[in-house]
Amino acid sequence: MKKVLGKKSTEKLTHFKCGVCAKWWAIGDAPDKKTWFCPWCGQKQKFKQDAKGCNCYYL
Repeated sequence: MKKVLGKKSTEKLTHFKCGVCAKWWAIGDAPDKKTWFCPWCGQKQKFKQDAKGCNCYYL
């Protein structure tokens, strides 16, 4: 039997929840920025990470 080698990589997945429509989305290896647009309703909002690691949003 022929040996086959696969590849493996690690990705940081960031989850967001919109403060307007309450829908969520995720971005792999998201850049470190504070302002994002919700892909569902289009609302521009800011996110910051609290002490527990939760991404809190404010408009």
